[in-house]
Amino acid sequence: YRLQQHVDEKAKEVNTQKEAIAAEQKQLRENYSAAIQQAAMMIGAQEEELVNEFNAIDWDAVKAKDPNQYIIKRDEYKARFNKIQAKRTELGEKWDADRKKAQEEYQANLHVQLSKEAELIVDKIPEWKDQATAKKEALEIKAYAISQGFSEEELGTLIDHRAWVMLRKAKLYDQLSNKTDATVKKVVTLPKIAAKKAPGDPDASQ
Repeated sequence: YRLQQHVDEKAKEVNTQKEAIAAEQKQLRENYSAAIQQAAMMIGAQEEELVNEFNAIDWDAVKAKDPNQYIIKRDEYKARFNKIQAKRTELGEKWDADRKKAQEEYQANLHVQLSKEAELIVDKIPEWKDQATAKKEALEIKAYAISQGFSEEELGTLIDHRAWVMLRKAKLYDQLSNKTDATVKKVVTLPKIAAKKAPGDPDASQ
């Protein structure tokens, strides 16, 4: 029971750490997303202001009065509009690049962590140097953990080698306890042996 309790506490500790890290990462993503959205809104406001300014001009009158000035002003507005569009494109590309970079960094860090945990778990469980044994026992531990109330999702995100070591110990302990209980409960029935009669006993001839 104490071992199972320790496993549960260790799993909760690992989950608490993961939740804290996930919450921090989520907050960072939300802050960055808010900054990007604010920048996008500013660009949108600039674009809207330029369009309103453009539409407020009587271009037919400008063209009739001075065709050259008409061309110059139209080109000026086009350049300003293109500049705003370039900012929008740049912002979108930065957003995509940063998301890709964050994903790559996450995968790289995860790979390093998994490699480290794999080395540590083999150090704690030397039998797992044999890949076939490791794979077999890992599946057994997973089945055991699910039987104890763990979900597939929880096990899928359980990286810490300490949790797997404790789950293995709990599984082995339960297996040993079950075998011990079965031995204690087993009733051995001894064959009855008839008592021998003494010579001269009247009942001996019967």
